[in-house]
Amino acid sequence: MNDDLRPEYDLSQLLQSGVRGKYAERFHAGTNLMQLTDELIQEGAQMGNKRHGKVSREDQVKAIMSYSRKPSVKVEWSDNRRRFTANKANAFFVCVMLDQMQKADRAWEAGEYMVENHFNDTGDFWKEISDTHLSTIRKICRRGYDGQAFALGVKANIFPDNLKSAAKKIVGHYGSDVRKVWSVDAKHVDDIYDRFKEFDGIGDALAKMAQFILVRDYGIAGGRDSKKYLSVKPDVHLQRVLFRLGIAEKETAASVIANVDNMKLRSPADFDWAVWNIGRDYCHSDKPDCSRCPLEKICEKHL
Repeated sequence: MNDDLRPEYDLSQLLQSGVRGKYAERFHAGTNLMQLTDELIQEGAQMGNKRHGKVSREDQVKAIMSYSRKPSVKVEWSDNRRRFTANKANAFFVCVMLDQMQKADRAWEAGEYMVENHFNDTGDFWKEISDTHLSTIRKICRRGYDGQAFALGVKANIFPDNLKSAAKKIVGHYGSDVRKVWSVDAKHVDDIYDRFKEFDGIGDALAKMAQFILVRDYGIAGGRDSKKYLSVKPDVHLQRVLFRLGIAEKETAASVIANVDNMKLRSPADFDWAVWNIGRDYCHSDKPDCSRCPLEKICEKHL
């Protein structure tokens, strides 16, 4: 190999008076170099993966399940089945129908008020509604809550028709006993969700809420033991959050179901509840609050 140094850079002469490490201490004091620990290497890898759209699904699931254990979100599952009287069951169902476009407290108080004060002459609440003329039902629904409407907003006009439709179904399919809607064993716990969705005016969110409350708070269908049988319900919140996270390829129910099933979750219900809360509180359809979202660091942000 040829020596290409110019003659004036003769190292045999230049290095005779050199001191090894003369400036090492000064350089070390002023440098911004640092030793890479295992933790830093891992964090850097995660940041790189995120930048290139390669967030680990394992890390995402861990973050979601960690959020599900927060005191403000954590679900306490019932071990014992609580008894439903007929009136209490009727009120629960009416409350579910009313729990939209108004505060939950008002909806649940209104449902109880209806059962206590209307359609109770014969002792068969649903049969009486089914046999009552629709014009009378509309009058009660619009002014029967101590002079106010039971449902609010646009639901005020729809609720009377949905109530009569529900009454006919409960009388015809469940023998006027609404408790039969959720009378299932643990392995068929998803039937509760499916049955609620069959009623006019009850969509994904309300059906999920009803199923969740019945199993979690009332111990229906085995309570805590049925957690493993509860499947994720892909409502708009889950579709939006899981698509933005990159877990679902499309913002559709089918994509959510397919990808979540492949994840083999230990507790789909807790996962579902955590993601639903994220969608409600942070991952809004418009102007998502990404800076406050607990999943911000592991989100691929398909906005």
